[in-house]
Amino acid sequence: MEALNSVLVLDDFSIRSSYIEHSTVNEDRSLREIQNEYPINIDFDVYHNSEYTSHLITISLVQNLEKKPGYVIDIEATAIFSFSKELETDEKKEFILNSGVSICITNLRSYIANVTSYHFYGKYDFPAIDVSDLLRKKIASFDEERTGTKKTKKIRQDKSRKKASE
Repeated sequence: MEALNSVLVLDDFSIRSSYIEHSTVNEDRSLREIQNEYPINIDFDVYHNSEYTSHLITISLVQNLEKKPGYVIDIEATAIFSFSKELETDEKKEFILNSGVSICITNLRSYIANVTSYHFYGKYDFPAIDVSDLLRKKIASFDEERTGTKKTKKIRQDKSRKKASE
């Protein structure tokens, strides 16, 4: 079966910052079992130019900043997307949210697997993410910010505190 190319075009994906280290694992369980117990925090923002012809997604993935046994992961990336044909603005937004965010997560997964393959404990493939749930939470968060009902919860560690603890 021949696959059709998407109208969504990934023009660039780059890692802006990356911090991956491993902490000693002294258990009889596999690294995957241990690592999968830690929550994965993903946040993203989407930006568009005024004509909606260029789209930028910034995404961050954080896991195990407490430095428990296993991998400590803190990565930020940027993706730039365009479209191969003209679409309505709402269609573009739908593509960016549904496909663009998924593409970014897939690229982060590949990057993490590649980098960790050189570490002592070997390659780590983080579990599949429910992107629909992630999008629902992001939209709810945006709605709370817009209406002023959001209770601020900081997921990411302040960079200056993190560097001081290294």
